[in-house]
Amino acid sequence: MTRYNIFYGELKKIYLPTSLRYVIIQVGTNNLDYNRPFSIANGIMDISKMLIKKRPGIKIIITGLLPRDSNTSYHRVNIDLTNNFPKKFCNSYHVLFM
Repeated sequence: MTRYNIFYGELKKIYLPTSLRYVIIQVGTNNLDYNRPFSIANGIMDISKMLIKKRPGIKIIITGLLPRDSNTSYHRVNIDLTNNFPKKFCNSYHVLFM
């Protein structure tokens, strides 16, 4: 699910039972070629905020982007930058970033 889908109603279609205590957001690297790291990080944070708004008190675990190249590359640099942006957000919203 993308940030676009969240803002245009896709989250409303997802059933989040009241007994649900944790949500894990697994982040991929598909947008690295098209979006800047800050924009990708903002999308991750926006999705988290929408989930918190829909289910206050839910615990969110975000998996950071994993390296996709074996050597230092453009992608690896952007992955590191993207992973650095959400850390402050996660601390203030009690979201675990791994």
